[in-house]
Amino acid sequence: MKKRNSLQTKWENKKHLVWKMALASGISWEAAKIAGSSHPYLAPLSVILCLQTTIGKSIHFSLHRIIGTVIGVSVTALIASHLSVNGWTLGLLILGGTLLAKLLKLDETALHQVALTILLVFVFENKTAHYPVDRIRDTVIGALTAVVVHMVVFPPNFTKEAITKYNRFSNLLANSFYNTVTWLEGGCAKSEGDALQKEVRSMLSELHQTKDGIKQALNSLEFNPLSRKKKTELLGYKRKLNQLSTGLVYLEGAIETLRSWSAAGTMTAVNRTTWANQFQSMGSFYLTDKNSSERNNVILSAEKQVTLPYGTESQQYNISLYESTDRFLKSLYILPKNKS
Repeated sequence: MKKRNSLQTKWENKKHLVWKMALASGISWEAAKIAGSSHPYLAPLSVILCLQTTIGKSIHFSLHRIIGTVIGVSVTALIASHLSVNGWTLGLLILGGTLLAKLLKLDETALHQVALTILLVFVFENKTAHYPVDRIRDTVIGALTAVVVHMVVFPPNFTKEAITKYNRFSNLLANSFYNTVTWLEGGCAKSEGDALQKEVRSMLSELHQTKDGIKQALNSLEFNPLSRKKKTELLGYKRKLNQLSTGLVYLEGAIETLRSWSAAGTMTAVNRTTWANQFQSMGSFYLTDKNSSERNNVILSAEKQVTLPYGTESQQYNISLYESTDRFLKSLYILPKNKS
């Protein structure tokens, strides 16, 4: 169901982009004609190129397209009339224009626009009147139209998709805690422990996808004057991402310790029951159907279950440091190469 909602959100965003591209292209063409352009197709060309997934990306691309176009037209208009039209001349013009853009510390987008503008102006300047002027004016018209339409007509919003990813991972993490409980209650079989460890480690890539989803959603709300409420909501989820990261790191380390403990043969049935109850409590923290108050109660309950064996209280820091250091050193160990 959640996957279906995510796909539906993606489809809606793409559908909106299609409609905006068509609308902005028509508006920009007519605006270019009203402005006196003999090449009104240049305006919708800019619209098509400048409409990106987010408003911020569209503004960034538009600015660099305009700057690149101005540089390209300037270089070609000043020099091309004194040169013959051939491939070597074109290459030298593109080299000079892109080097100038590089000296101005413009990014790769601007470099492409400089080269493209030089090519088209170089070819059409002698064949079509007013092409250089139309090129600059229509580029500005198209870029502005793209940005304005993007901001006003169904502005991009990836909030639903990001929250769906967050909730999915949070519930997935809760299930991993519960799987650890099942493993403990079942006697800590080695094969099941290996599978559980592999499962938890594989979740790291999904955690990164969840973080990227929140970041993309926040970026999609930039320059959107009506998105303050959604942005506040997303910032709350961004802060809670640390809880997911911490939980995953903790669970991976805990499973490794439990596997070693079980392999040593010193884990008793009482130990397994105690820690199964502990992981049961911690897992419920990540269920997304709980509110903040319920989650705080989960933490308080879990803290009360954490106790050290009698007589080892004074050694808790030494034991903790030993475990973390041992795990760290094992992670650095490089297996010797097979000489055969």
